[in-house]
Amino acid sequence: MDDFAFTSRVHQMAPVEPTEDSRVLAIGDVSLWRRSGTQQIQTREILLSDLVQLTAVTLAEFNPDLVLSPIVTARFDCLDVAHRLSELGFSGRYRALARDLPDPSLIRAEILRDCPGLNFEILNICELHARAN
Repeated sequence: MDDFAFTSRVHQMAPVEPTEDSRVLAIGDVSLWRRSGTQQIQTREILLSDLVQLTAVTLAEFNPDLVLSPIVTARFDCLDVAHRLSELGFSGRYRALARDLPDPSLIRAEILRDCPGLNFEILNICELHARAN
């Protein structure tokens, strides 16, 4: 999934594993989002951020219940996001969105090995879409 497709669907995906008053931090390409002419999603419940903007301050101020990102973009992949989250001490839920990977368990195993405190899963966007309809 390209980064634009991801950011265009963040609002639809926000209910993934919902909790009451959950807050979703979506990591993507904010400049691509702005260039597309689409309004940036930023509400009390959803914040779109570039990976470089992901700081301890961002995590502390927004306090996300869930972090979402595409599995891979032109600028980063889910391993980069997982490392950053671990470096910042985030131990909450991080979910990477992908389409029908041949063996997502390999990626998951690598991330859990490198970032053992992270609650990480790969979500198949096709399955999520089918469940929503």
